[in-house]
Amino acid sequence: MTHHFRSLSKSSVFGCLLATTAVVTSQSPAETSKTGAPEKPNIVLIYADDLDFDQIGAYDHRAFPSFSGAQELGILEYRGKGAPGSRVLTPHIDSLARDGARFTRFYVTSPVCTPSRYSAVTGRFASKSQTFRRTYADGSPAAIGWDTYIAPSESTIADKLGELGYFTGHVGKWHLTPAEDLDIAKKKGDSGDPARADVSARLRQEYAKRAKYLRDSFGFDFVGSLYVGNLGTEGLNQTLRHHNMEWVTHSALNFIDTGVEDDRPFFLYMAPTLLHGPYSAKHLDGDPRATALGLVDIPNVQPSRENIRQRVSDAGLQEDAALSTWLDDAVGAVLARLEKHGIADNTLIMLISDHQSRGKFTLYEAAHVPALARWPKGIPANKRIDALCANIDLVPTFVAMAGGDPRQQDIDGVSMLPLFGNNSHGEIRNSLYLEIAYARAVIQQDW
Repeated sequence: MTHHFRSLSKSSVFGCLLATTAVVTSQSPAETSKTGAPEKPNIVLIYADDLDFDQIGAYDHRAFPSFSGAQELGILEYRGKGAPGSRVLTPHIDSLARDGARFTRFYVTSPVCTPSRYSAVTGRFASKSQTFRRTYADGSPAAIGWDTYIAPSESTIADKLGELGYFTGHVGKWHLTPAEDLDIAKKKGDSGDPARADVSARLRQEYAKRAKYLRDSFGFDFVGSLYVGNLGTEGLNQTLRHHNMEWVTHSALNFIDTGVEDDRPFFLYMAPTLLHGPYSAKHLDGDPRATALGLVDIPNVQPSRENIRQRVSDAGLQEDAALSTWLDDAVGAVLARLEKHGIADNTLIMLISDHQSRGKFTLYEAAHVPALARWPKGIPANKRIDALCANIDLVPTFVAMAGGDPRQQDIDGVSMLPLFGNNSHGEIRNSLYLEIAYARAVIQQDW
């Protein structure tokens, strides 16, 4: 077995409460404009759902923990899970690694949807959530799960970058606010037939309220294609409970266009609902008009679903590989829009999984995730980053890139900026703390 399987099996040390130890390193100098003022880069964070190492082509699925890799190595019997052995068609995602950096030791500190997203958006461990801490008294056993919400009084990356002069936006899945705060009944009902005019009007009114809540509470200037949680969380009619990657991409492109017109550097948090759920091409069969807003016109922003199936078939791949290509086309659309505006070279685009589907809700393989970063002005092509990094490091990294101080009291992570340059090497920490349910672990370089 490879180092990646071995180190993960060692890393699940339950009950450890050691503090994360950061290695102090200097920050890379900021790019400057012709006027001598710092040229702040744009930042796009694509936080995919349940994305595994074998569901994109940038990683060797046999060297990193994955269903198909373990099956091919004889470690795991075939259970109908994971990407097909014929591999996947993800040229745009793979280009992020080719033109930028591929992380080999990137972790999410709490591998399930809500706490993972809490840490990515705040830079803090999920157990720091104010709503979570009101549930569990200090010093008592605490089960970290889907209740680590962000309170409006807590600072987010949108707040911090907004203060540093950024135009900020969120599109896609949120999953960080309790249903009652969004005026959603605890018992999931059925919103009614979205083809009816009265139902359509009500859906749009409810959607507008939820989008406004995010803008008012968490520092976002722009909110689009909002899913408050997993598909169906809003109590929508069954006909609307389908992935709609095109709708999310449509809002991401609108945000980029608006950001360019705004003439400020921008930060986009793009959170697709893909690849959550069974890894199956059947997701492409959903109504392409179905959204959390109701039925909408089909956005013409990326190749059609029929085209996806055809390309996957022409490549000789199994049908289910189409799900990865659907996500890949969205990444390609974002890259193309950045190129169109002439801002791709000074835009950091990161693609990260919120956790793997394998071992989800445990401190085993699910915490070790794919992570890619492309920033032509700041990251050399085909770079490999082996340092121990985590989703709590995203906020301080983005703050440092924007010219702010990443060492803030309410940030648990460490800036990864020193790892990005041509001459970068070494580590930003020598240990990392993980937490989920009642389990706790500490990861080091070999353990």
